[in-house]
Amino acid sequence: MSILYYLLLLVCAACNKNPQSEFGRQRELADAGDVSAQFKVGNSYYFRNSKREHALGLEYLEMAAGNGHMEAQFLVGLMYDIGEGQIGRDSKKAGKFLLRAALQGHAEAQQRMILRTEYGDGVPKIPAKAFMWAVVATASGDPNASRHRRRMEAELPAAVVREGHKMAKAFKAKREMVGQRDD
Repeated sequence: MSILYYLLLLVCAACNKNPQSEFGRQRELADAGDVSAQFKVGNSYYFRNSKREHALGLEYLEMAAGNGHMEAQFLVGLMYDIGEGQIGRDSKKAGKFLLRAALQGHAEAQQRMILRTEYGDGVPKIPAKAFMWAVVATASGDPNASRHRRRMEAELPAAVVREGHKMAKAFKAKREMVGQRDD
């Protein structure tokens, strides 16, 4: 081992502290409220094999999601949507977390909101809003959204399509107003 490592051990022993792992530092940051660390710790725990660690992972991911982390919102929504791992399928929780991610501009969450809103799966069934999500997700670059959009344009009454376009325009304006642009 290197001399630097031994010096570090001596310093830590002198301070009566143990060298801490990167994961330990991330967990301390997560427990102190660091959203990025909550996401990292949640992912690390969640994708381990034990039920206890899986549950801890979901807890940290939900913490990050609750603190506005878009990827955590999407991942937790997806987990509840498909009943991933130790958690059962919960449409209402899936809809809540996917909606949060979609509102922040997550293209795949927006695409998933199309069918959820079209059929009322965990969220209210509103055809115009479903079409709005198809327009928004298409603009965000989701490859599946344009197929849904074309299908819905052919199936929905013209008034619903117009309302969906109007809602999409308002959604885009609101995102631009708060500085969240689709790239």
